[in-house]
Amino acid sequence: MSGAVGRVTVALMPDQEEKSWVDQAGEWVEEQYEEITGQDSAPADQEPVSVPYEEPSEEQKAEWDRQAQLSDYINAVCGNLKVEVAAAEQAASILYATADSATREEIEAFAGQCATLSGQGYGAASQLMEAGVQDWVYSVKACNEVGYWANSAAGHASSAAASEYPTEIHGMLGDAHNDLVNASASINGA
Repeated sequence: MSGAVGRVTVALMPDQEEKSWVDQAGEWVEEQYEEITGQDSAPADQEPVSVPYEEPSEEQKAEWDRQAQLSDYINAVCGNLKVEVAAAEQAASILYATADSATREEIEAFAGQCATLSGQGYGAASQLMEAGVQDWVYSVKACNEVGYWANSAAGHASSAAASEYPTEIHGMLGDAHNDLVNASASINGA
């Protein structure tokens, strides 16, 4: 075969006319409709579907406004906590990287920062619940998790400050850093 392109001509019977694929598809749909329903053709025009609409009550509107304000409040509380967690995580990262030259005072200050962050996390969860957010809502859980992980980081940092062994100090600061990474993951998901 030489690769030449040819043209095929189909002869139509005298009573046939050439139809587009759209027309052929339309005929097929009509045949299927008739076969399934037993009717000759589908109804030409149907009335538009009407959906009942009821204007929301003043109570519903007030509830929607309250929910919007609550959402803004949650974002503000969690947003502030995200900033605090990011600062503590960065401090932990720096302290972990410089553990060999870090002073006891620097490690103790970091432990205090973590303890403060723990209180902020638990406090943020309490604020949200006082504002009407249920304790099962993720933002409340995330704030409580920040409190938990920051408390754990404070414990590791305090132990590191009390230790005299460089390897132990480095390991405990690594644990504190990991705790704050977990806190960050929790609050950043809120």
